[in-house]
Amino acid sequence: MSAQIRAAVRSKLTGPGGPFEIVEETVLGERMRVFKQRARSLRDLLRASAVHGEAEYLVHGEKRVTYARHLAQAAALAAALRDRYGVAKGDRVAILAANCAEWPVAFWASTSLGAIVAALNGWWTPDEIAYGIADSAPRVLIGDRARLARARTLGLSVPTLEIESELAELLARAPDAPLPDVAIAEDEPAVILYTSGTTGRPKGALASQRSIIGFVQTTTLSGVESVLAEVMAGKVKPPDPAKRPQTVFLATPPMFHMSGLYANIVLQLAIGGK
Repeated sequence: MSAQIRAAVRSKLTGPGGPFEIVEETVLGERMRVFKQRARSLRDLLRASAVHGEAEYLVHGEKRVTYARHLAQAAALAAALRDRYGVAKGDRVAILAANCAEWPVAFWASTSLGAIVAALNGWWTPDEIAYGIADSAPRVLIGDRARLARARTLGLSVPTLEIESELAELLARAPDAPLPDVAIAEDEPAVILYTSGTTGRPKGALASQRSIIGFVQTTTLSGVESVLAEVMAGKVKPPDPAKRPQTVFLATPPMFHMSGLYANIVLQLAIGGK
């Protein structure tokens, strides 16, 4: 595939009037190139996912969660986090669990409140968990039974929410809850991801709403660009959007890592994948 074809496709996609039009704006005092049409928060991406309706978003063993059900669960959990645990914009919500269908629900519920998800490493020892809790100072710790058992040996004062025994009851309390409407700015933090800590204690790296959404858009642009370049080169026929199969990803990377969180949980929701 020639570089000229690829450049022509990108110019069309990102030029004036294109679906990925790029313009200049001031971001935190600096002039930057940004996508003109973009979601302004992760909650906007979640709200837009309603268009996928009864398509499946999450599959874990026999558990299958559609986009419609996931949206309702995220809204219900957001209401519970706000009303029962007092989670507000800017608060941290720590998640300590193995990959499971409830992990994304906890993520989307928390970020919909403008809260910051502290994605704790599910392989951490009790000492490392204690460090992560002290570092992120969460309002509540959401975790699975095995990992909360480790955490509870520490005598932590943070409230806990156990996925296996407590989450279903909370979701049932407000099945028709709307998504939160608190204002969320693009450059406000959304996630804390921890480094490996191989040279000392892990470092908590903040990621903003804008940065995660930017990852989604640049990745989507790259995919669209590749397909259209192959069409222009005569290698494939133009795809029929109405017959596009659903993208399916096997979520083997841990969800507390950027590969599992951004590429699986966030990107797949944005494109209607499973």
